[in-house]
Amino acid sequence: MKLMHWLVSAVIGSGVFLGFGQVAEAAEINAYDDPYMGCIVKIEGVIQPGDAKVLERVLKAELIRRGARGDRFEYMNENGHRICLDSPGGSFSEGLRMAELIQGAMGTAVPRGARCESACAVVFMAGSQSTESDAGVVANRKLHAGARLGFHAPSLEVAEGAYSEAQVNKAYKIAVFGLGQLMARMSDMKLSQTLIAEMLKTPPEEMFYVDTVHKAGRWLIPVVGTVRPSEITPLAVSNACNSYYAWTGDRLATNGFGFDPDPAQRWGWSPQISNRSGRIEAVMDGFGQEGSLNCKLYVDPAAGANDADGLWGQYASIRMGEDGIGFEASAATFFDPRTPLAALVRPEDANVTTRDVMAHTPTDRSTEQGTCYVFKGSQRLDFDPCGFERSIQVQSNLSERDVSTFTWPSGAKTVVERGGDTKINGREAKTIWSDKPVKGDCWLNIGSGNTFCFEKSAS
Repeated sequence: MKLMHWLVSAVIGSGVFLGFGQVAEAAEINAYDDPYMGCIVKIEGVIQPGDAKVLERVLKAELIRRGARGDRFEYMNENGHRICLDSPGGSFSEGLRMAELIQGAMGTAVPRGARCESACAVVFMAGSQSTESDAGVVANRKLHAGARLGFHAPSLEVAEGAYSEAQVNKAYKIAVFGLGQLMARMSDMKLSQTLIAEMLKTPPEEMFYVDTVHKAGRWLIPVVGTVRPSEITPLAVSNACNSYYAWTGDRLATNGFGFDPDPAQRWGWSPQISNRSGRIEAVMDGFGQEGSLNCKLYVDPAAGANDADGLWGQYASIRMGEDGIGFEASAATFFDPRTPLAALVRPEDANVTTRDVMAHTPTDRSTEQGTCYVFKGSQRLDFDPCGFERSIQVQSNLSERDVSTFTWPSGAKTVVERGGDTKINGREAKTIWSDKPVKGDCWLNIGSGNTFCFEKSAS
């Protein structure tokens, strides 16, 4: 098995290597036809020194075969073509050469069933095209929900032997230089420093995967091959707007590393949704300072009817406040941002499949220990140590189903439902806000006249 190095393929002295571990087999770079992902070339296997020149040669041949003038990549840019990737990684320096070759001219894609890890992920993130407008160069990359995109930190592999201080310093300088080359391309590649931070935090023997709706959107990676929402409900609009708000905040944060958007957090008020000749428009107010920003969402269910994802006809777009450019909102954006991408893969790429957004809305659960009480007026009827589990799930209309189940030592349960009508064990109740008999939460059972209270244990 031949050792390939993700970051630097340099030998220091008699055996110090900076890399990402052992991988085998050389890459194959060939013309390829994948209308669904928009690919005309495919890179498959381990990336090795010299592969950038092979890629350039293959791309030029495709230009000639497709009748483009000369050998420039403008033709590729105008037609939005992509390179499909299926690679475990390889030479990082060669990956950077590939990135420089395609940046601003070619898109990238990881198709269903493929993997793109380590150096391959760097090539993938370089996928972009020039708009020839004020928007400049924009990202043009697609990740299939049934594919894997992974990052991790480099490792310093040292063969047995003794090394001088000069040799160790040289290894260090090579490592820093390699990372510096990647950081220098952050802007051109639309590569967030928070993604680089996650990469460097992941040990070389592990892999950090972009495997949820939140991770993909946060780092400008549109996802294809997913189910679509069966209906654009207030919950679906809230998912899309809140995700976009969090992702924008991540990219605008001055220090990047200090901003970690919580995918479970929700902002905004109830959206207004209208349907105009089949085109859905939604406006959701309440974002930003004092709720001064609104989110605008446009959905065209008919877009992409032939390719099922709107690769050539945008399915949805979203913008916040005065943002005049907006963002392409893939179908996955309408589902809860914590949803694993693998859970949204549709059976066949060619056929549109829909699913209720509620089917992928997780229930938030928490537990507490404390004391349960029952009062009749001011008289205490019962009290015992108890615990409870609270579950909260957002509904399609953005109301919350909030259920707390308190378990007494005997095994008996008291169930308090909040959100809309308050109930205790199915009977009408009301929350007591003042003059409570204990320092905790209390509810009056209207039918029995008893008051149930729960007081948390002192921490």
